Amino acid sequence: MTLHSWLEARRLEDPEALGFGWATVDLERSLTQTGRPAAEWLPVGEPLLGARGATTTVEGRTVVVLEPATEGRLAGWLARNGEGPAVRYRDGDGSEDPDARREMTALGRTGRLVPPTDPRDEFTILVDPTELSDGATSAPDGRGRPGGPAPRPSVDG
Repeated sequence: MTLHSWLEARRLEDPEALGFGWATVDLERSLTQTGRPAAEWLPVGEPLLGARGATTTVEGRTVVVLEPATEGRLAGWLARNGEGPAVRYRDGDGSEDPDARREMTALGRTGRLVPPTDPRDEFTILVDPTELSDGATSAPDGRGRPGGPAPRPSVDG
């Protein structure tokens, strides 16, 4: 499966996912293969997987292309599986495991990692709801889906 065909297929599957992540060993090559202009991609980090990457929105869903930044989880996943679909971002309510490590995700909100039970499966990142100043939680479309990724500083320095 190529990254381009994967992008096309993801538009139709899993309507409840907030976004999808593709793992690669060469970020720049993979971004070029998408056929999307470079200006559409924003740099992001994904510390839960030890990765850096770029994100864009395709038909209201966030798409993240990730490459290892450390010898962490994504590097291990790539060694076992090769390039391909590696992560799904889903709504979490923030109460699944209050003691779990939470980090800012590539979607611009905090979340926690749910490792796959089978090392060939994708990771799941449960994204926390947005907290408003009055303590209530909300999301722009009522399902936790952000309007798109927030601009971030470059991950290259």
